[in-house]
Amino acid sequence: MREVSLEKKRLSENPLVGTTRTGLQITLRPISIMQVSQRYVDWMNEYEIVKFTESRFNTHTLDSILEWVKKTEHDDSEISFAIFDKQKEKHIGNIKLGSINWNHLYADLGLIIGDREYWSQGVGSCSIGLVANYAFRELKLHMVLAGIYQNNIGSIKAFEANDFMKMATIKEKYCFENNYIDVLEYYKVNQPEGI
Repeated sequence: MREVSLEKKRLSENPLVGTTRTGLQITLRPISIMQVSQRYVDWMNEYEIVKFTESRFNTHTLDSILEWVKKTEHDDSEISFAIFDKQKEKHIGNIKLGSINWNHLYADLGLIIGDREYWSQGVGSCSIGLVANYAFRELKLHMVLAGIYQNNIGSIKAFEANDFMKMATIKEKYCFENNYIDVLEYYKVNQPEGI
C-alpha cells in the first residue's frame, strides 16, 4: 500500500486549470459560452448521439445549454472541455471530469462526440488520454472512473485503449430501449513515475 497525501487540490488553487490540451488531431479547451450554438443543441437532442448518456432524457435548448455551461464554469466538482478538430478549429464534442471528490481524489469521466463525421476516428480515445493525463499529472487525482453501457462498444474500446480496466459489471442498472442492460464500471489509477 502506498502513502498518499490527501491535500486538496481545489480548482481555484491550481494555476493550470483552463489551459488547452492538444493531441495529434484534436485540441481541448475549457468549455465556454462561445461553444454554445444551435448545432450543439441539435447534437444534444439527437437520439443516436446521446443514446448512451443520461442527457437523452432531457430536451435541450440554447438556454438550457447556456445555463449548464455557466454552472460548470464555477463548479469545482466538474471540469468540462470542448473538443475541437485541430485543423479546422471546429467544435466536435465535449469531455468532462465530473463528480470530482477532492477528499478521496477521484472523478468520473464522460464524453460525447456530437459531430458524427468524427465517429470511429480515434477522437474519443485521444480525448480520454488527454483528460486522464490532466487528471493525474495536474490535478493529482488518484483515480478516474467511467460507467459505460454494455452495448456502447466504441466507448469500451476507447477506454481500454487508454489502459482503463474493467472493475465491475452492474447488472441491469439502466433501462435502454425498453430493456434493462448492464453497466460496465471502468477505472484507471494514477501510477507514480517509474511504476
